[in-house]
Amino acid sequence: MAVLAYPLGSLRVFVLRMARGKSPFAADKNHIHHRLLALGLGHRGTTAALYCYAIAIIGLSLVTRKWHPNIGLMVLGITAFALAMLPFVWPKRREV
Repeated sequence: MAVLAYPLGSLRVFVLRMARGKSPFAADKNHIHHRLLALGLGHRGTTAALYCYAIAIIGLSLVTRKWHPNIGLMVLGITAFALAMLPFVWPKRREV
């Protein structure tokens, strides 16, 4: 799950494009890194946030590896999804 967490977040972009009637391969700014940039993190902050996301998911996978596989995967999946959706529910930074 730790290896699939970030690519599964890209699946969200693919599904949203299809739901809007656009080609799933058309370019847009609906990826997590574009949203982090829009929140005002800048390139270094966005990179740091994505590294922290990866480290958090890997750390959680190490914590849950002794758990029952179904419970561990459920916790990892829900956590990965929730963390990946945070930038999309966080209010955008206002320009001054």
